[in-house]
Amino acid sequence: MASQIQQNINISAGVSFTKQFTALNEDRSAKDLTGYTVLARMAKHSGAVDALKSTNDAPIWRYIDFTTSLVNATSGVYSITIPASTTSKLKEGKYVYNVNVTDINGYTSPCVSGLVFVDRSFGSPHELGVQDSDDVHVDDVFY
Repeated sequence: MASQIQQNINISAGVSFTKQFTALNEDRSAKDLTGYTVLARMAKHSGAVDALKSTNDAPIWRYIDFTTSLVNATSGVYSITIPASTTSKLKEGKYVYNVNVTDINGYTSPCVSGLVFVDRSFGSPHELGVQDSDDVHVDDVFY
């Protein structure tokens, strides 16, 4: 079983995001992830469902999948990624995320979770504004 940690992350909307983590054993040594799969998701909150499509018997969860990869499985290093094409659709604000690993026997355990703080990057393709020669400013834009 991997030891679960809490770690908050920051994502700039409109920019690709990648972060590497190291899965740890209970004794804080690196966990060998050979043969494991990694699943990572983020959502506006932990119970985020699509209210227009869900029913009491069949909830449809609203989340964004991270692309995951094992960078160095024997050392427990994996990465999570979201491309700019996806982050550009995120609204500024606070989200939650979690990462789970599944072993070759199908046992799933949590690795890391935390908050995601999304902000608009300075060079975001959706950044609209006005610049004049005397005073540089950005008009208020609501997403």
